[in-house]
Amino acid sequence: MAEAGVSAATVAAPAGCFQPTSAPKPKAAAAVTPTAPAGPMRVRTDGAALQLGELQQPTLTPEAMVAKVANHLTAERTETARRFVLRFPEVAQEVLFGCDPARAADPTVVFVATVQDSLRGDAAWRTWLQELPGSGRSYAAKRAQAVGQLKAGNPALAAATNLPVFAPHETDKTGP
Repeated sequence: MAEAGVSAATVAAPAGCFQPTSAPKPKAAAAVTPTAPAGPMRVRTDGAALQLGELQQPTLTPEAMVAKVANHLTAERTETARRFVLRFPEVAQEVLFGCDPARAADPTVVFVATVQDSLRGDAAWRTWLQELPGSGRSYAAKRAQAVGQLKAGNPALAAATNLPVFAPHETDKTGP
């Protein structure tokens, strides 16, 4: 008996714990009405976002990079110009690859080449710019012409430049 009294005392709960009125009552579910379909889906394939058939345009073009670096150099902010070139190494390479012989001596292009050379640890880009008026001149000029035609929206004229004929070969060593 004493055992039953001890276990009943340990199992006993306070009087107000299990009252049926304190349990939360389930709420009625909110009525969900399906929306009618809006009709067939439309996808626009025209507009300003689709220039040259690209869905995503680059945030910085080679021309914009040259202009920005030139502004920094003119304002004597050399370190800012250097960091700007380092931030966009792919665009800097596009600037150098697309450089024609007329722009090879431009101080802004030479500065971009110097910064790129500091990344590589050699002077390959500066050497390439100095040799550009030599054997790689016709290719650089034709490539600039083809890129200009593509940007103008004339792919047929760009293809007519026939770049593979003017492309430098392994023995030419015209690129770094």
